[in-house]
Amino acid sequence: MGQYDEKCTHCLDGVVHDDEGEPCVTCHGYGYLLTSKGDDLIEFLKRRGIHVPMSPLAEDGLSRMIE
Repeated sequence: MGQYDEKCTHCLDGVVHDDEGEPCVTCHGYGYLLTSKGDDLIEFLKRRGIHVPMSPLAEDGLSRMIE
């Protein structure tokens, strides 16, 4: 079995630990980056109608738009 994702080296569990603690823009707050095999899996699931939830970074942006 192949590896679907790998730990992001730009953050710590999806959060950039600076003054503001913003979600990482590299991994979009997930803490992991998809490998090409992971991308293929996501596309397969989308074709089968499986909902892929919003990334933590996208959720953060959405909540800022609502406020």
